[in-house]
Amino acid sequence: MEDHQDRNELTEPTAVNGDTPADGRAGRFSISPRLTYLLIGGAALGLIGLMCLVVALIAVFQNS
Repeated sequence: MEDHQDRNELTEPTAVNGDTPADGRAGRFSISPRLTYLLIGGAALGLIGLMCLVVALIAVFQNS
């Protein structure tokens, strides 16, 4: 029985003075990797569209 308790103590994360790697994120939502890729892809497509719009506006103003 003692051996089982020792194994549980080794696998449990230990915290010194309440400091854990995710201490600042406690209770906040987490973003899945799929959502991260979608956000990055959407931002990239949005920037590409914005650059195309700027180039089109420059071309229109130079031709007028």
